[in-house]
Parts: sequence; structure tokens; C-alpha cells
Amino acid sequence: MLIYIFLLIIQASGERTRSTYIIHVDKYAMPKVYATHENWYSSILDSLKEAATPSDGFQSTPRLIYTYDHALHGFSAVLSPQELENSRESPGFVSAYCDRAVTLDTTRTFEFVKLNPISGLWPASDFGEDIIVGVIDTGVWPQSASFKDHGMTIIPGRWKGRCEEGQDFNTSMCNRKLIGARYFNKDVMAANPAGFKIGMKSARDTAGHGTHTSSTVAGQYVDGVSYFGYAKGIAGGAAPQARVAMYKVLWGDESRYASDVLAGMDQAVADAVDVISISMGFDYVPLYEDPIAIASFAEGCASFGFIRESRPSSWVVTQWDPMGLDYRSRYYRSFIRRKFNSRKWVDHQRMDHVSWKCFGPRLTSCVLQDFVCLQFIGTVV
Repeated sequence: MLIYIFLLIIQASGERTRSTYIIHVDKYAMPKVYATHENWYSSILDSLKEAATPSDGFQSTPRLIYTYDHALHGFSAVLSPQELENSRESPGFVSAYCDRAVTLDTTRTFEFVKLNPISGLWPASDFGEDIIVGVIDTGVWPQSASFKDHGMTIIPGRWKGRCEEGQDFNTSMCNRKLIGARYFNKDVMAANPAGFKIGMKSARDTAGHGTHTSSTVAGQYVDGVSYFGYAKGIAGGAAPQARVAMYKVLWGDESRYASDVLAGMDQAVADAVDVISISMGFDYVPLYEDPIAIASFAEGCASFGFIRESRPSSWVVTQWDPMGLDYRSRYYRSFIRRKFNSRKWVDHQRMDHVSWKCFGPRLTSCVLQDFVCLQFIGTVV
């Protein structure tokens, strides 16, 4: 009897919990009475609010989080399971699924796609001159040497984005290289209790991943770079002449929501970026419920994703997006083909695992011999 009562309590509690859902809508089904899609989506939420009663046991009401109009069409909202079912009766409803957390990734692609700095597509493209790359990630560290604008021409007139001010980030930190920076955190705020505060409420990167990926794809040439004294030379991204627009959508290990990611992708398309670079994904999610895969259908913008092999097995692919162009990572089956002062060749998986954790403003270093991270003062590029 006690077990039965306990289960009833759990069930009742679950029924009173609202979650964020992503809802795809046929934009052409909008009734003519509405001036904008946002007005239409708000009306759908209003009808759900009217249907809610105090006897439902909810202390909150359905609320709209984001509307999407460019990379995809629809909205995200905080709903109960029953309200989600009711929304399926709305005109133009296509599909819906619960919001989910994303997984960060990183890779190296130059060798895989056989880029040659002397001949071929790479130099023929003028190394990405005036291409606008929208990076969806953890933000950017604007003081990095990779984002200096020396030698850059005026910003292309087609650019529609902006540099958004925030904590420790002002518009003067953008330039002709880093031409845009915005941040999206509405879903993070909705998913956490009242009083929850986000660290670094701006496009500034405190994790390091976004600074790493954006400089990899479009970082300026930087002199005097080395791997802790080894392999000294010049570092540069795949497209050093390209522009960077950062869309910060991730807010820590427990605050990575698809709804915020989609908001960043949607804004990037609206801002007229030429390419979206996104190094994250969803494990074991079917393509028809993968927000990034669906948004990659956006017109007028190429999306770059990745193939990721699951850990610990190197033979299982956990992320593959056929809608975008793919980065391939080989964490377990490839090696860095370079010797450091006659040391043994270094396993790429181990170096990658350590090195990306050592990026960011909280400068750390890794001892090459035993891969132990220590505090370090240096320059992030």
C-alpha cells in the first residue's frame, strides 16, 4: 500500500511539471488574421493558457521562449504534456519534441579534406576573403590575437548582424574581423529555478571551446605560436581572411539546451552569414528530431557539422548529419604525424582530450610527458 501511494505521488508530481518543447510549424498555414508568425504563435499559447485551470495543479502558465523564422519555422515553449497534446490540434502543426541537451565536440579537418596551402581550392578561395562565418558555441574571447583585424577591409555591406553589449563585453571589442557577437539564454533561464544567475551574461567565452573553434575555422595568422615550446611557427585558421560572428548559446556543463542553439542558428541566418560552423550535437537522436539537422536545411547558408565516434568505442558513430558538410574526427584511430624532439609519436586522442581543456582565459598547460594539467600564464590564439 505504501509503495502504491508513493507511486501515485510521483505520478501526480510529474503531471504538474512543465518542460520546454520545440514545435515545428508550417509557416504557410498562418491564418490571415495574424500580421506576423510571432503573433500567431503567441495566440496559440494564449489559447492554451485559457484552457488551463487552477485544478490542474500548476503554479505557472504556458509561456513562449523563442520564435524561429529563418533556419526553421516554429517556436519553443514551456508546456505540460497535456498542453503539448492540445497544441497538436493547432493549424499548421508539423511535429514536436522535448528540448534536449547538446554535447560539445572538436576536431581537426585540414588533413582529412586534403587542403593544400600552395594550390587548389584553399588558395583559390583567397583563404575565405570576406566570407562571413557564424559560429554557434560558448562565446568568444575577443582579446585573442586570432581576432585582430589588421589587414582586413571594410565589413561587407550584406552583413545585418550586430555586436551585443553585455557583462565584460562592449561593442568596441568587435572589429573588422570579429564583426558580430550575440548571446541567447532564454531557455537556460526557463529551465532553472527563480533566482538562478548565469555567469558572464554576454558573448564572452569563459569555457574556451568557442574561442578554440572560431579561431580554428577563421583565426587570423599569429606569429610565434608553439605547443609549449614545440613546433614553433605561425598559426592560422582554415579561412584567415574570413569574418567571424559569434553566437553564444551554451552556458556551462548543465546549461546546454537545443532551444538556445536553434535561436543562435536562426539569428545567424537572419544576419546573412555565409557559413554556420557548429561543433556540437545530440547523441543517438533520430534526424527528424535533431534540431541542428533540421535547421541545416536553411536556405542561403552552408552548415558545417561533424561526425563523432562515441567513447569508449571508436567503431560507433554517435553523430552524423547528412544535411550539412561534415567535419570528421578520428579520436582513436589517427595520430599526429609529427615528432617532438625525437619523442614518441603522440596519440591524437590523448592530445586532443587534454589540449582542448587547456584553452580559454583560465590559462592552463599540459606537461607533454604525462599529460598532467598545471596552471600556466601564456597567450590563447
